[in-house]
Amino acid sequence: MARRTSAPRYNLLKFLLDCAATLLTGGLWLIWIFVREMRYR
Repeated sequence: MARRTSAPRYNLLKFLLDCAATLLTGGLWLIWIFVREMRYR
């Protein structure tokens, strides 16, 4: 049985969606991702 990790996997589709969101919001999306990751840890 495979062991599941608590963190969701980051795949190519999520990367492409992040790139599109970054272009649409002018970089604000990157700031949001940074803040979210810092709060998660």
